[in-house]
Amino acid sequence: MAKKNLKMRVMVAPTPTIIAAAYDENGKADACTLAFYSPISHVPPCVVIGINANLRRKTLKSILHSGAFTIGYPSADQVKEADYIGVDSGYDTDKLANVGYTVTPGQTVHAPVIDQMKLSLECKVVHTVTVGGHTQITGQIRHKLELTISADLITACSGFMFPPPSPAAATSSRPCRPR
Repeated sequence: MAKKNLKMRVMVAPTPTIIAAAYDENGKADACTLAFYSPISHVPPCVVIGINANLRRKTLKSILHSGAFTIGYPSADQVKEADYIGVDSGYDTDKLANVGYTVTPGQTVHAPVIDQMKLSLECKVVHTVTVGGHTQITGQIRHKLELTISADLITACSGFMFPPPSPAAATSSRPCRPR
């Protein structure tokens, strides 16, 4: 097989697209779509997100101001909305209202949960660091109320797929794995 040398760039394996949301200094919900996301720790349960710090990013400012954020996992039928939330600036428009999304205050952190997401995590900021042109934010998933999940993602064996690859896969008739 012939191979080529390429310029060094970030190599991204397929990862879930997530929507991070936070309240700004005026208490208004804002959100951005991210591909730089990963679970990072089991104990304590933590995730890490990366947001471009070289550009003017309202959601980054809001997360750093509030010290909290939520992560929502858009489903396959929300691609258009997720794309829009990742392109327009929260400084210029109300992205959530423009796509018809509503929010509910988080139960364990001061951050908005997007009602239309089938799966959401509530996170408290525990660490930030600048890596190149991005701010890396580690969020600790908060206690027992941190997970909001749509009932249609619950499987017959009372488990769920995290994150669900698609609503169809989460409700498949595959036998449950032993626990």
